[in-house]
Amino acid sequence: MFKKSKQCKDEQCGVSNILETFGKYQILQYLYACLPAMFVSMMNVNYIFVAGEVNHRCRIPECDSSTPKFEVPWWPTTHVDNCAKPVLNTTIAQQQGDFCTNNSFTVAVDECRDWIYENNNTVYSTLNLACQPWKVSLIGAIHNIGMALAMLVAGWMADTIGRKPTIVICSVACCIGNFKTLANSYPVYIGLEFLESALSGGVYTAGSVIMIEIGNKKNRMLAGVLFAYAIYMGEAVFAVIAMLVPYWKTLIHIICSPTILFLSYIFLVRESPRWQILTGRAIPAKDTLKLIVKTNKLNTNIDDIDHLDEEKLKVTFNMEGNSTTEGFREVFRCKEVLKRFLVATVCRFTVTFIYYGLIINSVWLPGNKYTNFLLAAIMSFPGELISMYLMNKIGRKKPLICGYLLCGISCVACGVVPGCNCITSSGAGLLRLHSRRRQLPPHPHAGDQGLAPHGHHRPSGEECSRQS
Repeated sequence: MFKKSKQCKDEQCGVSNILETFGKYQILQYLYACLPAMFVSMMNVNYIFVAGEVNHRCRIPECDSSTPKFEVPWWPTTHVDNCAKPVLNTTIAQQQGDFCTNNSFTVAVDECRDWIYENNNTVYSTLNLACQPWKVSLIGAIHNIGMALAMLVAGWMADTIGRKPTIVICSVACCIGNFKTLANSYPVYIGLEFLESALSGGVYTAGSVIMIEIGNKKNRMLAGVLFAYAIYMGEAVFAVIAMLVPYWKTLIHIICSPTILFLSYIFLVRESPRWQILTGRAIPAKDTLKLIVKTNKLNTNIDDIDHLDEEKLKVTFNMEGNSTTEGFREVFRCKEVLKRFLVATVCRFTVTFIYYGLIINSVWLPGNKYTNFLLAAIMSFPGELISMYLMNKIGRKKPLICGYLLCGISCVACGVVPGCNCITSSGAGLLRLHSRRRQLPPHPHAGDQGLAPHGHHRPSGEECSRQS
């Protein structure tokens, strides 16, 4: 599966080739980066079940007992609006006394202000959100706004304090989700929902960056696929857990509490050596290089690493051209970068709208909502493999265009052709990887001249000046 290099095990391996080898070190770090992504992906879709709608009806004080039940034999069979209150026929009610029947009501309805729920498995009933669909939708909207903010801030954090601290902070921050179970009002709940996503969503940014930077050129595409699989796997596991434990408070504790164990990443996860070299941290960078040599059992002279200083490290790994700091202004000054930014933004927005629109609405399909969600998440797996194969064979642009056409046609077809949801989900999975690859186009290797600290390609100043 992984493309391992045996040359540095059999022959003398130069220091410059250490980061181009692949072995046990990269596999372990990949695993460490993917585990938090699984938990964040579970929290990223938690509101689908945690805030799911619960069957409800209006409370009728004249008929309901002190301990009312959702299913009652006297509910009028002609009344189907759960958000309205059937009006009691006072004449018939006086004749029947305290006993209500299906015939005790008129055809008129009144505004309902108090509801009885079938169960308390979601915040829908706990926070009394009946007949307020905008409040339910706002929970997901607030969560995704927090995720967008988290990814933006995490990129800055990863460049400033490092990839490792960003992963540790964002991973452990997932524990904040436990406080949602203590919320006794709607504003408090959505505030905690925003805080949870805003602090934990950076795992996606830092995790994917560190996987790309520690891998060699041949395995970077595979690293993106594995990270995407971790996200899909988290969504699938969440569906299984929710199926077994439907009560929302217990469900949140199950997916949020284990994240405290990510404190161990302080000792397990290693910082990206490319970031260390770029930021002038020569001693930690050399320690990381030595660990890679030891873990991957490379035939490299350790003394050659010890003799390198900050400048020699940059020269050895072709990073000497990154001394100029580039900010957001350079994005808008360079037409090529601005064009790529706009294209990536539109692609990402579109595919996210398609993918999460499908997976969220899968619970409304006929059948078991947990099974439907599980199948929708699993359907993304073949899309990643197909996209990786196509991108390696024919490039990025054509598969991206074909993927969008396939999703568009499939979404339209779903309105008239039953049973086409699997095609649409697979196409959305294919598009998700393509949209990420548009943001990370093919490049020689992260850390080279003309690359940002993230490993993203940036056209040189000369290239931008020619376009201007």
